Amino acid sequence: MMAGTEQGKVVRKYFLECERIAKASNIPQPAMTQIQILAALAQQMAEQEQRLLEQERRQNEVLARLKAVEVEQDRFNSPCGHKYSVMGFAKLRGLEISLSQAGSKGKKASALCRKQGVEVEQIHDPRFGYVGLYPESILDQVFSTNSKDKAIARH
Repeated sequence: MMAGTEQGKVVRKYFLECERIAKASNIPQPAMTQIQILAALAQQMAEQEQRLLEQERRQNEVLARLKAVEVEQDRFNSPCGHKYSVMGFAKLRGLEISLSQAGSKGKKASALCRKQGVEVEQIHDPRFGYVGLYPESILDQVFSTNSKDKAIARH
């Protein structure tokens, strides 16, 4: 057939190499001792644990990034922060104020919102009818100016 040609020599060399590889793979591996089996299993478990730890690290990283995105989205949706009623804000801060004080602070918060061009949302309240929801930053100002006024009045 092509025994004497250059192409025949290449084909023969290829098949001899294939035969050598096939024989090498058929060589039986020596049986492993129990200690070697345990060592191999321990090695596999260690590698698996490393992969698991890496996945947990990546998951924590993704969760941190997700939290940052949620905070940014919340900031974008509420540029002035969260919105509260005066009574709700006082309760959140652990402050006790009377209904008349709440009304007074609500008027101050409304005035500040108008001055800064911030829209005041209205919600229904069983005690007052409708009350305003003010940004946290506005309520911080209203409550901090009131505490400064009290400090000045005491001196």
